[in-house]
Amino acid sequence: MKIHLIAIGERMPAWVEAGYAEVLVENGHERLRVFACTQTPVMDQEEVARVLQLPKEAVHIVPSE
Repeated sequence: MKIHLIAIGERMPAWVEAGYAEVLVENGHERLRVFACTQTPVMDQEEVARVLQLPKEAVHIVPSE
């Protein structure tokens, strides 16, 4: 899976979260795994999939404990 992002302009979020993402292959399928501090991993999964134009099943959000 190749992910290409192009950002034009400026955006200032209300806060900045640090997170870690990795691309993995599980059972022959590529997935994006994102480690994040979140209380809404399903909403994050949907948003990441939408922004990166990936199937929702290809995005796995791992909430921190």
